[in-house]
Formats: sequence, structure tokens, C-alpha cells
Amino acid sequence: MATVQDLLAYASRHATIRQSDYFHPRYARADEVRAWRNDKSKRNRQRLAVLRNWPGRCSSAEPLVPGRYWGTRLEVTASGEIDFTASQYPGLELWLAVADYFERTNVLEG
Repeated sequence: MATVQDLLAYASRHATIRQSDYFHPRYARADEVRAWRNDKSKRNRQRLAVLRNWPGRCSSAEPLVPGRYWGTRLEVTASGEIDFTASQYPGLELWLAVADYFERTNVLEG
């Protein structure tokens, strides 16, 4: 069974923003470099928001709750597999899907 740690590792592995998707290193224009840096910063802010908003859950090893999250883009199967279907650019979408998972599975016990 997959755990929250597996989900975070999956997001870290797949939410990549590569220079090569924006420009060739030898022929980089200022606007392309700026766009790359802006998107990296946006992705990093999304990740930090997840870590800041759910610090306890992010450090736990709780099993994932099967279901579809962030519309139907993030899927956790009953066998514990994680699958993400990007709309346009996974680097800027995956951490939003993780945040949606945490919001929808956040249960207060009392």
C-alpha cells in the first residue's frame, strides 16, 4: 500500500521544470529565461504551501486513500498505485493535485 511519503516522492519526481523545455542554453533569450525562472518559483511556492499547510501529514507514513483527486487528474488506486494525468504542464499542476488530495482527505478526529 502506498503512503503519503510515496505521494510526495512521486510529486517531487514528476513536477519537473527543465531548462530545455524553455530554451537552448546557448541561445537563451531573456524572456525565455524569465519564464523558466517564474515557473520554477511558482512550482516551488506550490510545494512549500503543501509542506506548510499539512506539516504533520507530510511527515507521516499514513496510507493513501484510494480515489480520484483534483478533478480526475490524480488517481490513487485500491492497490496503492499513483497516477497523474497532466492537463498542460505537470510541473505546475502536480503540487496543486497533492494539495487537493490533502484537503479532501483531511479528517478531524474528535
